[in-house]
Amino acid sequence: RQVYHREPANQFIHFFGVPGILWSLLIFTALLPVPVLANRIEISIPFAQKHAITWATVGSIGYSLFYIKIDPFGGSLYSLVIYVMYVSAVRMTQNDLKAAQKKQDDRHASDISWTGTGRALQFAFVVHFLSWYVQIHLGHAIYEGAKPAVLDSFGGALTSAPLFAFYEGLWYLGINK
Repeated sequence: RQVYHREPANQFIHFFGVPGILWSLLIFTALLPVPVLANRIEISIPFAQKHAITWATVGSIGYSLFYIKIDPFGGSLYSLVIYVMYVSAVRMTQNDLKAAQKKQDDRHASDISWTGTGRALQFAFVVHFLSWYVQIHLGHAIYEGAKPAVLDSFGGALTSAPLFAFYEGLWYLGINK
């Protein structure tokens, strides 16, 4: 059986890289309303403006419920992290859409792109790419000297990797051993 993330430097990289991937995915999907609910239901949550239910909303709730089911303590703690990532993704995309609207208003144009100015998506792409690169090249190729777990289980990487990377931080701090 392959052992992953033995090297402390690789663990540190994953502690930031995995959430970077998840956060950038939330930005990508915060612009995509759920078709059945589009323009029907808006939600209002602390620290974010009223907004449509998007695939980022569905993903955040899904991850949180799944992690709380796996481990009520660790999952509840990580749900707070997911919430902060979700709120920041929503705020970033909303601010980008407002900037695009302002730019259009200045030109007296009526249509704005669903991507806003595109800056939020560009930033998310850079974060996404760098998070993958640093984990695979620095973390696995250089520090660990082993292939990444995503190559053995893509499903596991999508479902359990964010919580596992969070656990590495908790274990390092001596919480929830």
